[in-house]
Amino acid sequence: MDVGQADATLFEYGYDGEDYTILFDAGNWNQNNVVDYLHSQDIESLDVMMLSHPHADHIGQADTILDQFTVEEVWMSGDTHTSQTFERVMDAIDESDVAYEEPRAGEVYDVGPLAIETVNPDSSLQSKFHTCFRFFKEQFIVFLSFSVSVLYRLFIVGQSKS
Repeated sequence: MDVGQADATLFEYGYDGEDYTILFDAGNWNQNNVVDYLHSQDIESLDVMMLSHPHADHIGQADTILDQFTVEEVWMSGDTHTSQTFERVMDAIDESDVAYEEPRAGEVYDVGPLAIETVNPDSSLQSKFHTCFRFFKEQFIVFLSFSVSVLYRLFIVGQSKS
């Protein structure tokens, strides 16, 4: 999805008659393009909304998404920020019934048939503002991360070893 200078990636997949939806980052605070896109695709719910770091161009529409869609889980790095956008998102999380996680390196989560391994941050939070995940299922692996020097890297890196 095109969100200009901000970031958002939508993953949709199905398995055995079940549909799964994951949103990685939520666009910029001063736009509605992520929310509009989700509505245009008839998305009603998200299994997981992953927010890579607390900058306004990555979490910007998360509060509106929590208000307008059913979201099962929100994953954040645990880093904080002083922006009004960050405060609005944290208030929206507190006011909703959403499950909240702060994944750490080595932890693996299953979202339907897809396993998601946290690559970063580690438990010491030495790599602030940098959350990386590896998605894998049988014959493929996808690596998704935020990097200061290269905004997003989405790689299909080959066959899974599991």
